[in-house]
Amino acid sequence: MERKIKLRAWDDKQKYMAYQGTPDLETLQSFIFHFGNDKLMQCSPFSDKNGKEIYEGDFLGDWTEIDGKMEQSKLQVYFDDMLGQWMIDCSLKQDRSLSYSLFKELEDFAYEVFGNIYENPEISMQKPSEISEAIDIAVHLMKGLKKETKKHTDGAENIRGKVSSDKGSSFA
Repeated sequence: MERKIKLRAWDDKQKYMAYQGTPDLETLQSFIFHFGNDKLMQCSPFSDKNGKEIYEGDFLGDWTEIDGKMEQSKLQVYFDDMLGQWMIDCSLKQDRSLSYSLFKELEDFAYEVFGNIYENPEISMQKPSEISEAIDIAVHLMKGLKKETKKHTDGAENIRGKVSSDKGSSFA
């Protein structure tokens, strides 16, 4: 099975979404050179309930009755590098504090693409730059947490080793 990589990019100057043409290496390089990595969004391998391709930065929604009124959910699509999978942000603040696998969610719900973070920034409670900043902060905190955890487990190993060697010498 052949997997084609499709991209789109937001052009801030002209305020439009540009879609990559023929997915070959030369076109891809030209597209990335012209738009850079900041506003580049990859197409996921999934489509919404209408068959529309789902890209990074898209908003998905379905309709639910809440207190007698129909409300649309607003879930942002992103690729999680640590998990290696497409996710949707289900958190109220769109801060990725509550996310689920896009694959699993599409199995259970009939979502529809109704906008994206650049053409419809008003949908999100945070601006795209704030989202990137929040991700950077979270990654930084996670790295610090990993270092602290490693430091504590290394310290525990040292204590265990010292205790067992002390026990060995006192019973000899």
